[in-house]
Amino acid sequence: ALQSVLGFEIDNLDRIWVLDQGKVAGADALPGAIKLVIYEIATGKEVKRFVFPETMASLSQSFLNDLVIDEVNAFAYITDSGMPTDVTAPVRGSLLTYNFETNRAWRVLYDQECTDNDPKYTLTVLGRTVTPPTGADGIALSADTK
Repeated sequence: ALQSVLGFEIDNLDRIWVLDQGKVAGADALPGAIKLVIYEIATGKEVKRFVFPETMASLSQSFLNDLVIDEVNAFAYITDSGMPTDVTAPVRGSLLTYNFETNRAWRVLYDQECTDNDPKYTLTVLGRTVTPPTGADGIALSADTK
């Protein structure tokens, strides 16, 4: 069953790609809960499912947040904000790459400056300045998929 969907995309073949980050109510995700599920919209039939192994998406450290679909090459690119359930632990973001044809995935840019939390980044809301602890968040793909 889906636990906590944060990202989804609909492709040109009328499939919905659903990203389940697996965490509920701030607790660690359960084994098998962090996954990407692809459904055929017309029938509701599940086309593919990929459960991210703990070595790729930690039950306590990962926070899969957003995805973008490269339909030309049959890939999905997914941000892992790396927000741990233990708020005293460091934020370590990354990107996950999923191949639809092979139903395989791998992690890239783990614990790199470009995907980790930037403590210099601040946000001011109603006069209050905060430093949100988040790694890679949001993703886009150019129209030429390069």
